[in-house]
Amino acid sequence: MATYTRYCIPLSKSTLLFFPPNASLTDGKNNETEGRVVLVTIKQSHQDTMKEITTFFVAQYEITKTIESLVFAHIFTYLPPEVRIQGLGYIITGKRKTWNYGKTLKLKWGEKTVRPCEDKWTFIFETVPASEK
Repeated sequence: MATYTRYCIPLSKSTLLFFPPNASLTDGKNNETEGRVVLVTIKQSHQDTMKEITTFFVAQYEITKTIESLVFAHIFTYLPPEVRIQGLGYIITGKRKTWNYGKTLKLKWGEKTVRPCEDKWTFIFETVPASEK
């Protein structure tokens, strides 16, 4: 029996998030489109490094799923250049910038083309004092 390992976006490392071609990525006419890839980085605010690391570790899976959903939504619709996500004991501020290097990448998912997104996302993770929860 295969075991499933949850993947999470790490803290302080850049990660490529791949969204493979499938029925969710349609062109509006039910035609499958190419997959997408986006560069995501989560950085610490370095206000209280140890607290940030422990809080991030506890919420890492939730943070990963939230960021995946946000970035996936941005493929299809406009999002502001800065977003704030509040969780239990933390706030994440995300900013997007043009991903110039991504434009140079030629990626595939099997035989299907994976197109780099126009923007990359950087998120700053900071803990919130108990009085702000």
